[in-house]
Parts: sequence; C-alpha cells; structure tokens
Amino acid sequence: DSTAAPVASIALISTWIGYEVGLIGDAIEGASVAMTPYTIVLYSIPYRFYSIFAIILVLAIALSGRDYGPMLKAEYRARTTGKVFRDGATPLSGSSELKVLEGVPQKTMNMVVPIIVLVGVTVFGMWWTGGGASADSFTTAIADSDAMTALLWGAMFAVIVAIIMYKVQGIGTLADMMDAFIDGAKMMLLANLILLSAWSIGSVCGEIGTAPYVVEAAKRVVSPALVPMVIFLICNLISFATGTSWGTMAIAMPIAVPLA
Repeated sequence: DSTAAPVASIALISTWIGYEVGLIGDAIEGASVAMTPYTIVLYSIPYRFYSIFAIILVLAIALSGRDYGPMLKAEYRARTTGKVFRDGATPLSGSSELKVLEGVPQKTMNMVVPIIVLVGVTVFGMWWTGGGASADSFTTAIADSDAMTALLWGAMFAVIVAIIMYKVQGIGTLADMMDAFIDGAKMMLLANLILLSAWSIGSVCGEIGTAPYVVEAAKRVVSPALVPMVIFLICNLISFATGTSWGTMAIAMPIAVPLA
C-alpha cells in the first residue's frame, strides 16, 4: 500500500487527485476562497508528510533488504509456510481465489498493455469530463473532472483490451475470461460496501451540519497550530476503522476544510 495511495495522493494528475478536488470544491463552495480546488491540492502536496515518508521508507527497506516489526513477521511466515495471510485474517478483497490456467506462457505485454490502457483512458476521461477542448487548460479540465466516471471508463476499456489480447493469443475461452472478471468483481465486493457506507456517512454529516458544529466547538478548544495534527490522527482512526482512504476523505474533508 505504500506505493499505491501515497504515490497517487502526491501525483499531479490521478483519479485520487480528481476525487480530492471534487471534495474540496464542495467544501469551499460559498466561502471567500480565491484559489481553485486544484490549486489548493497542488499547494498541499509538499505538506503531505505521510505519503512522502512512506515512499522514502519503502526505498530504505528495498535498499537495505530488511523489514521490521509486523511486516518482518509476515515476510518470514510467507517464506517459511507459504501463507500470504495470517490465520484468521479477513482481507478486504475477500477469500475467493482466481483460477490460474495451466500451460499459459507468461508475457509481460499481457500485464503492461492493459495497465497502459487503464491509465491512458482514465486520464483522457478526466480531461473529457472536465470540459475537454472547451476548458481553459488541461489542468483546469482535470480539476473539474468526474474522476469516478473516468476510472470506470479506464477499467472497462482495460478489460476489453485484455480480453481481445488473450483471445488473439488463444489464452483460455471467453467463458474463462468472464468467470475471472466476475470472480475479481466479487473479491472487491466487501471493499466497495465499506466505501459506500463511508460515503453515506459523509453525506449524512453534510446534511445534518456536522461541519459548522465541529468548527464552532473546536474554536474554543483546539489551538490553530494543532489542527493539522488533530485532523491527521482522527483520519488515521477513521481509515483504520473503515479500511478506505476515499471513504475517510468523504467523511473528514467537509469538516476539515472549513475548520482550516
């Protein structure tokens, strides 16, 4: 995860950034803020210490070849027993396993090409849903984009391209591919339900006016200098409880932005 969310959250263009821009735009609506939501995100990137330090830590571990703490135990268990998960673990991706076809040659192209299509179509989708050629600039289009729709387009095109590639190479039948697609979707069902629940909580908080209440209450208790740390700790707890960063942002952003 340290090369997934941290990288996406400090990238100049990503569906993560597009999602953040949308949340910030909703949070500052009606406020006297001169900067655009995308500009706010860009200015915040140097202060995303968790993401930056997580990537640095990954590099340090990769160069040293040494894990520590729970990860060291997990690596030892995986190498000695072959167990990727500890006994009793309940991963968000579910417990089902994808079937691996026997006798299929392993080609890097079969992995790389669908990923390139995913990224390319997603970026194009963000540009298109943000106004396309009618937008003032590419960054403006990205700032105004519908990240979820763009990601859906990218995922579907990547799946279609992968199926075509595999059929051309004679890898499996169409039924095998459909089974793999359905199994993969089922594995993500739990994570999607948690994300949907988190978004629901965020919407409820917005409807009942949680943000104004928290802002007024915090003014008398929390020093402005401590606000970033307090928000960071609260978001850690929410993320740990829900298992989703996007859900955490949906809950915390409407409160954190007015408070800041």
